[in-house]
Amino acid sequence: MNTGAPNAVQPGQMQALKVLLVDDDPAMVELIARNVRRLGGECQSAQGLEQILDVIGQWQPSHIILDLFMPGLNGMDITHALAEARIDIPVILTSGTDKRLMEAVARSARTHGLTVSALLSKPF
Repeated sequence: MNTGAPNAVQPGQMQALKVLLVDDDPAMVELIARNVRRLGGECQSAQGLEQILDVIGQWQPSHIILDLFMPGLNGMDITHALAEARIDIPVILTSGTDKRLMEAVARSARTHGLTVSALLSKPF
């Protein structure tokens, strides 16, 4: 059954791995992108909420990898904005901070309706 949605997964098919990377560290973006490409996936990166929402709307990633602490707009603000925009894409949170803080942000994001599928502590 075809739903007409651009990224609709047909029975027996796997969804393409398309990862949106949101991190201010170019070396980290390249490291993650290289590993996603090794798995056969595609990557795009974005900075700032407007660009993140534009990439989501136009490219329709299968996953978002989000650093919690960046200059300007932090990951917690981004998770709340994604939840308000009713973005239904699994988010993987990354940070070099205390795991308990990451868990608290994940709980808050889930409470607001965002799907947080994993927490990755840096460095990895």
